[in-house]
Amino acid sequence: MKDWMKIPLGIIIGLAIAAIIQIVTSPPRGTPIMLTPAPTAALIVQVDGAVTKPGIYSLSPGSRVSDAIVAAGGLIPEAQADSINLVRMVKDGESIHIPYVNSAQPQSARSTSLFINLNTATLNQLDSLPGIGEIRAQAILQYRADHGNFVTIEEVLQVPGISQDVFEQIRDLITVE
Repeated sequence: MKDWMKIPLGIIIGLAIAAIIQIVTSPPRGTPIMLTPAPTAALIVQVDGAVTKPGIYSLSPGSRVSDAIVAAGGLIPEAQADSINLVRMVKDGESIHIPYVNSAQPQSARSTSLFINLNTATLNQLDSLPGIGEIRAQAILQYRADHGNFVTIEEVLQVPGISQDVFEQIRDLITVE
């Protein structure tokens, strides 16, 4: 190696060593960022019908219908348990109605109105609504089985085959108690 090349090579090696020493010995810069989960509010739900203690309950986020039933003291023997989607996640502000077996429902809990409750109606009751028919009635029952009870009557618009025109025909005839 020629003498004139040794000087630049020495400078480069010296700078590299100085940079490594600077990196290794320098204190950390700034403060570390602490990531914490977002605060989650409790879900407030109303549970009524065929449960031991109907009322309003506070549940943790991610709770399911089964958790709401447990909070309400569990099902009573007269509950129509096979019509409940126990694994559906609950929403804040939701009303969860646990239906009675028709013959066991107390007289005070029976609906005396002319409304058809989307959450408890049978195929024949839904079929009796104007513009519904058997196919749309089946779709409503399937939607209820897949998604749980309706929270508002407008939610029926999410059922396949229920248009705004059909909804306008049944709006004053349905409820979601």
